[in-house]
Amino acid sequence: MSRAAPSPTPARKGGFNWRRSLRRTVERLRLQTVYRDKGVQVLAQKGPGDSAIVVFSSLYGNFPAAQPEMAGTATARGARPAVFVRDLAQGWFQDPATGAALVKHVRAHLDRLGARRVMAVGDSMGGYGALVYAAEIGADTVLAFAPQYDVSPETMPDDPRWKEFRNRIPEFSRGAIDGYLDPKVSYYVLHGREGADIVHWSRFPVGDHLHHYLIRSQTHPISIWLKSINQLSAVFDHALADDRAGFAALMEQLGGHLRDSQDSYLTLPNDWYRTRFPELMRGVDLSNTPHAPHLEGRI
Repeated sequence: MSRAAPSPTPARKGGFNWRRSLRRTVERLRLQTVYRDKGVQVLAQKGPGDSAIVVFSSLYGNFPAAQPEMAGTATARGARPAVFVRDLAQGWFQDPATGAALVKHVRAHLDRLGARRVMAVGDSMGGYGALVYAAEIGADTVLAFAPQYDVSPETMPDDPRWKEFRNRIPEFSRGAIDGYLDPKVSYYVLHGREGADIVHWSRFPVGDHLHHYLIRSQTHPISIWLKSINQLSAVFDHALADDRAGFAALMEQLGGHLRDSQDSYLTLPNDWYRTRFPELMRGVDLSNTPHAPHLEGRI
C-alpha cells in the first residue's frame, strides 16, 4: 500500500521574511556573468564538488531582473556549482543564435569547472529548454518540471496559454522534444495530472530512459508545490544521482505514477480537458484533427 503524500508545510502569513531576503541577496552576490548578448544570458555560481546543475529559466524567470530560479536547491546551498541560462526574448530558446551561444558558453564553463556529472533542470519553458539542449551541453541527467512538448501555435493549438509570447516567436527551430531525447541521457519528467498540461504530457513518447511521472491532484506549478512540502531537494538529489529506484519510491509517496503507453488524454482525462474537448469525451473520432493529442512510439 502506498503512503499518503506529505501535507504541505503551512506558509507564513504576512511579514517580511528577512532570512529569505538575505539568502537571495547572498545568492545574487555570488553570481558571475559568463556570457550575455541581446538574446541569452549565462550566469554561474561557484561551488565545490565535481557535479554541476544547469538551470534553464522559465518564462518569467527569463526577464533580465528576475532572481535566478531554484538557486538554493541547484547549488545545494553553496555545496555545488550551478549555471543559470536565460532566454532574454522569452522565446522558449527557439532562436538559433541563442541556442548556439548558450551551448558554446555553457559547455566552455562546465569544462573549466571540470564537472564530471551534469544535470540540466528547468520549470515549464525551462523544462522544455533542459530537454532539448541537454545532450548538446553534455548533461548526464535531466529534471524537467511541467515542460511543454512543443510550443508552436500551429502544432499546439489546443494549449491556450502564453499566446502573446508564443505568437511573437519568429521561428520555431527546435519543435517537439522527440528528436532531442538522447538514449545516453536519463530524463526525469514531472507533470501534474490536472489542468492544461494534459495536452503536453499526452504527447510525450515512452521509453526506458524517460522516467515520466504524473502526479495526481497537481497542476502546472508542480515545482512550487514540491518546495512547499520540502521535497524539492530530494527530487533534485535522486535525479542527479540517476537513482531510479529512489526517485520511483519518492514519486509513489507523493502520489505519482510512472506514465506508460496506456496513459493518455482519453484514459486519464481531467476536468479541464472534459470541458474543452467534449466531443472526444463522447467518443467522436478526432484523431486526424490538428488539436487531438496523440502518442507516438517509443524512444
